[in-house]
Order: sequence, then structure tokens, then C-alpha cells
Amino acid sequence: MLVAGLANAGRYHAPPWAEELERTVPVPPGLQDQLLAPLFGGLLVLVALVAMWSHVKAWREQREQTDLADFDLIHYRGRYRRRMQVSGLIGLVGVMIAVGDALVPWEQAKTLFAVYWIAVMLFAVWILILGVADMIATRAHTQAALARLRTQQRVLERQLVQAKNQRDAEKGDHHSGNGQG
Repeated sequence: MLVAGLANAGRYHAPPWAEELERTVPVPPGLQDQLLAPLFGGLLVLVALVAMWSHVKAWREQREQTDLADFDLIHYRGRYRRRMQVSGLIGLVGVMIAVGDALVPWEQAKTLFAVYWIAVMLFAVWILILGVADMIATRAHTQAALARLRTQQRVLERQLVQAKNQRDAEKGDHHSGNGQG
């Protein structure tokens, strides 16, 4: 029914297996629309929960590292907060999508319907902004960490050159002292 409706509208050309699947697994008319929002919303909630679990696990591991500099720990704490907020908002948007279509009678309350879905879109925009902020913060942290590593590298290279020069000077003194005796 859904495949045929889209195909008749000229927007979609269904593969033969899709039409066969629709004939073997009938879905009552109207139920397709009723299932789409809860399924998509549920998927978003599931993604949010898995992401939150992953962020908590990563944050615990980072806190347990004893060799982290304060600079890194502050960055990781901020990243954890940003990513938990994004994950929570993704879950909230998932819930709003899943229940919004069923709870808001759009035919009778068009203004409420519009306000509700504008709120959903604003949450989505906020998620995008937080994602961009996380990318910028991660890039800045990475650049600062690379700069610290390069500074350490230069110090170590200078120390290596000094050690080689000192060793060569000691060898030269040692050889010249042996030749006289």
C-alpha cells in the first residue's frame, strides 16, 4: 500500500521484492503513518541511550588515568558534558517525535501543533550547534596538545644534541690524553 502509493505519485519506483513483501505482510491502511513516527523516535532514543552509555564508559576510563594533565582532564570533562547533553537531547527529540504525532491533535489545534514541531526543530538545531562546538573544542585541544608535544620534542632534541656533543668532547679529551701517555 505504501509502496504502491509512493509509486503512483511518481516519486518512487519500488523494486519487485518490496511489492511482494507488502503483499505477504499486509499492513492496515493508516497504520503505516502511525508506526513511522514511533519507530523513528524509538530508534533515536535507542541511539541516545547507547551513546550515553559509551560516553559514561569513556569518561570513567579517562578519570582513572593517573598520567593525565589538568589541561586534558578539563577538556575531557567538558567533552563529556557536551556529549551527554547532545545524547540526552537526541533522546528527548526521539520521544517528542514518537509521541508528538499521537498526542498533538494537529487537525484541531494547528497552532499547538506548529509550536510543538518548532520546538522539536529548535532542539535539533541546538544539537547541531553543540556538535559543532564539540568539534571546535576537540580541534583546539588537539592543536594545543600537538603544540605541547612539539615543544617537548624540541627540548629533547636539544638535550640529545648536547649529550652527543658532550660525549664527542669526552671522547676527544680521552683520545688526546691517551696519545700523550
